Amino acid sequence: MNDRTPHRTIHVGGPTHPTPAELRTELPDDLRMDFEEAYQDALAEANANGTLRPLADTLATWQAELARHRAPTADRVAPADATRSTVGCAPGHSMSPVLE
Repeated sequence: MNDRTPHRTIHVGGPTHPTPAELRTELPDDLRMDFEEAYQDALAEANANGTLRPLADTLATWQAELARHRAPTADRVAPADATRSTVGCAPGHSMSPVLE
């Protein structure tokens, strides 16, 4: 029996889940190339392995990064004990979590 229950959902659209095109448009120049590399790697893995999990994780990570950049400067500082996700990041980069 094939388990069709989603283990991860890809959210796109609206202010909290920008599309890849919106991410490309709004990310600062220094992050845009990192996003594009991670996104293309996730697409290639999805195509090769038939799994969308890496794509979902990559988009969620970069959507959170864009939300952090949209926030006022004071809201960008994460507490020292915050867990940082590096899924979908370029080597040598870490992403700060979005604090809500």
